[in-house]
Amino acid sequence: MSRKACFKFENQWLKVEGFREVVQAAWDKPQTGSSHTILSKKLAEIARALRAWSKPLFSNARLQLHIANEDGTLAWNNDGKQKVLQEYFENLIGKKEQRQRTFNWPGVQLNPLQQLPGLELDRPFTESEIEHAVKGLPNEKAPGPDGFTNDFYKQCWDIIKIDILVAFNAFHMHRNGALEHLNRAEVVLLPKIEVATEPKDFRPISLIHSFAKRLTKELDKLRRRFLWAGDKELTGENCKIAWTKVCMPTPNGGAGIIELERFSRALRLRWLWFYWDERGRSWRGLELPVDKQDIALFNAATSVTIGNGEKAIFWTSRWFLGEAPATLFPALFKHSKRNNRSVKDAITDHKWVRDVDHSMTVNIITEFVALWERLQGIELRPSEDDRKIWRHTADGQYMAKSAYQLQFIGTTKSMTADITWATKTPPKCRFFSWLMLQNRPNDYFCPLCIRNLETMYHLLQECCFSRIIWEKVGSWISAPALKPANWSQTVDFGQWFIDMGNSGQGAKREGVRSVTMLTVWDIWKERNNRVFGRTSRSPQQLFWAIQDEARMWIRAGNSGVEIIIPSTAQQQGSATAGHMI
Repeated sequence: MSRKACFKFENQWLKVEGFREVVQAAWDKPQTGSSHTILSKKLAEIARALRAWSKPLFSNARLQLHIANEDGTLAWNNDGKQKVLQEYFENLIGKKEQRQRTFNWPGVQLNPLQQLPGLELDRPFTESEIEHAVKGLPNEKAPGPDGFTNDFYKQCWDIIKIDILVAFNAFHMHRNGALEHLNRAEVVLLPKIEVATEPKDFRPISLIHSFAKRLTKELDKLRRRFLWAGDKELTGENCKIAWTKVCMPTPNGGAGIIELERFSRALRLRWLWFYWDERGRSWRGLELPVDKQDIALFNAATSVTIGNGEKAIFWTSRWFLGEAPATLFPALFKHSKRNNRSVKDAITDHKWVRDVDHSMTVNIITEFVALWERLQGIELRPSEDDRKIWRHTADGQYMAKSAYQLQFIGTTKSMTADITWATKTPPKCRFFSWLMLQNRPNDYFCPLCIRNLETMYHLLQECCFSRIIWEKVGSWISAPALKPANWSQTVDFGQWFIDMGNSGQGAKREGVRSVTMLTVWDIWKERNNRVFGRTSRSPQQLFWAIQDEARMWIRAGNSGVEIIIPSTAQQQGSATAGHMI
């Protein structure tokens, strides 16, 4: 297609003498406009300068490449090619339509993040954050529409960093009027076959501008840092639990934070699900943005009811006795030269037989005979379409939630998940209870009794201070299971927590669970007050504080706590009295 050649940065330029001087001179030229416009103009100026600088240095190499390929012939006239391709892919993919509605964000009245105490999640980007994101990007990725590779940004960071930082913070301040200069993508057509002669022979891929990629990576980092460090720098010391454990679902012992890679895979399965319904799908005929793992997961999660056999894949779809033939006959599948035939195509004239490699072993022959015999009873129904069934929902329809959850099948179930995450307590108490069950204290000696090494088992079960609190709370709500005298002599901390959470019946059990988690939470806060605040309370004062907070939970609507607290319990105490250590 006739057009001006796009700029493409060559990593070999980084090693040539004079490269940095050319970049510095081009970058220092004054530009006007918004911060995003200036950054776009400076990148374009560098592209022009590098193109002019490299031409005399590398022109001979280009000539040799041209001579080497001069016996090739161009078989397609350029006239009208652009029009044909544009019309084809516009009809296939569709055009962007003018938006008729938008969100009225001021009318939503969301609480601004700066009102949250101790957190500055909406503060401007820092230079070190952006530099860390740039250095974390892979080197050998194809350049985007700007033509620059990641190596360029890494090697020339000291030259370009100020303007990059200004553009990032303009985005932070919502000054995005000219962001389209840096947030564009280009569609490039790659041939699917060696001789591509028709529009359908090309695969469209999208090249994203490198600025947008870096911005996206930096935004994604905030998610992990928010959990462990808030607005502080994230280090290994801050991360109390491995991120893979944190991202496990709560029934499997994790904190239930979405694991982005698996969630992305769950969403990509939607492409495969809707591929079966070709009506109204503008992308029908394009290569789906899925990989081999996506396809394997989809095949494992679905089964097929055979109709005309046109959509189900003979080897990999679960249409044969509830399984895929590739699973039942793995040796035979391995020796098949074509694995993508539909059921109809494969069994018509026994084409699947011709696909099998003739170098057979005894094992392959055994599987071949078994498959041949079982296929004799298969009859297609030409008037019916093949029907896909999602095996992990009641109605047989795909759901992203079930696609995400099935990726954790086989992991160990947590015995404490229901008590930890389903109890009616504030989120901070539930999250702390989860951390508590991971045994993550920080101090050497227990700050409550100054006697034993601090573990969660000691802090909440063995410590004499804590046992006094449990005795008082158990008597107050008439829950014998909370009294230390009734605890089983086990060192299994998780089982101890389960036993207390399962005491009581019906609504009373829910109340006992809430008060149990409240007591654990307030004992931990007392521990932190002694370690960091240098203040302490007596067991009686802490017990009064637990009573006061339980009454606040009742006013907040916790009906379970209201049931178990005696109506005559009007004992008053100072929840804030303390003395300096």
